[in-house]
Amino acid sequence: ETISREYVDRSDVWCRAYFIMINEDEKRLPDEVIFAVENIDDEIKAQLELKETKQKSVTYSQIAESLAAQYDLIYYVNAETCYYKEFATHKIYGELEVQEEGEDFFGAAEKNADKIIYPEDRPRIKLFLNKDNLITQLDSASHIVQDYRMVVGNGEPQYTRMNVSWSSDKTHFIICIENREEFVKKEMEQLQALSIANETARRDSLTGIRNMTAYQEFEAGLQKDIEEKNIETFGIAICDLNDLKIINDTQGHKAGDEYIKEACRLICRIFAHCPVFRVGGDEFAVILKEKEYNDRNDLVAAFRRQIEDNVRIGSGPVVALGLADFMPSNDASVEEVFKRADSRMYEDKSRLKEVKLRRESYSAGDTSERVLITEDRKKKIDALFASYDVVSDGTYVYLCDMRYDFSRWSKNAVDKYGLPSEYMYGAGDIWENCIHPDDREA
Repeated sequence: ETISREYVDRSDVWCRAYFIMINEDEKRLPDEVIFAVENIDDEIKAQLELKETKQKSVTYSQIAESLAAQYDLIYYVNAETCYYKEFATHKIYGELEVQEEGEDFFGAAEKNADKIIYPEDRPRIKLFLNKDNLITQLDSASHIVQDYRMVVGNGEPQYTRMNVSWSSDKTHFIICIENREEFVKKEMEQLQALSIANETARRDSLTGIRNMTAYQEFEAGLQKDIEEKNIETFGIAICDLNDLKIINDTQGHKAGDEYIKEACRLICRIFAHCPVFRVGGDEFAVILKEKEYNDRNDLVAAFRRQIEDNVRIGSGPVVALGLADFMPSNDASVEEVFKRADSRMYEDKSRLKEVKLRRESYSAGDTSERVLITEDRKKKIDALFASYDVVSDGTYVYLCDMRYDFSRWSKNAVDKYGLPSEYMYGAGDIWENCIHPDDREA
């Protein structure tokens, strides 16, 4: 018996051939041989089809197991009738099993969305789970994905992903639901770690404020707005510490670091709502926009008052400041504004050094016979000064106690003429330096 394919009418046909030998005497050659052929084409084809079906079944099971490992729910939805089957992973065997069947998947989805979809995501998912919408989107994509949150347990959101594709014959939607909670948590942790790393890279380790890298990024944003002509007026203030090198050389770098931190706190306190950057060892940049830009003169005046008080009492950081405004008609870059502010800062640095020299020169004079003013008498001068200051209307008020040669000056006079302080002993000698040499004798 043998099985082979025969070529019949230009097509293959499976056949079985029989060979029967008839022999009355076993010692002789056969007397007759019977040859028979049987058409077993249907039988063989049925066996091959069964084998192919089993192979497909194995393949399907493997695919199902793979899907079960990734997805929590799979919906098999008839695109024409909307009839659907819901498959879920068997808790013990890890295989897909039918969980639910229904006549109208999209109607059920619309109804269930109000119960299980997180309120903020609900309108978007309802629009997505529309049959016409899915058909339209799948015309140009092999699959479409939608991330959303489901309401679970005590109302907490659970991050979920929906993946929709056609079946191979495009008669059914295959809708896979995946729990993404752990993945999203890990992703958020990674993003948070990355954010912290990025933030750390943009923070000055000594002062805790933003560093040069952060300033360069901020400057790039301003520059882009300038080039796109989408920029609002802004100002840049450059602050530079006086005497840092002297402190480092005489008191050590630890004292110098404390001096930098103290200066930084002062700058951040005055410019409390502005971005402040440490752009050098002893240099800071402040960006003034919107309300702070409109109040820039008041802020700078408050800053300089504090610095001059520090000079007067000989305590606290001494910081020079230069301010420049962005001028759309003249400035093509942020760098131009920065350079202008930097130049003005050096002018202020020179002014502060002169103020300090005057104070030191005065303090070094012969004070052995000087009688210091009493606190009670000083309070009386302050009260009298206040009454005049109310009606001064922008003019200068100068009030001197002749017994102690102690005087109080208007702050605008101190600012304009670079006087050491509002309070001074021996103001006449100091004021003499503010009078033109040709007029001093008179």
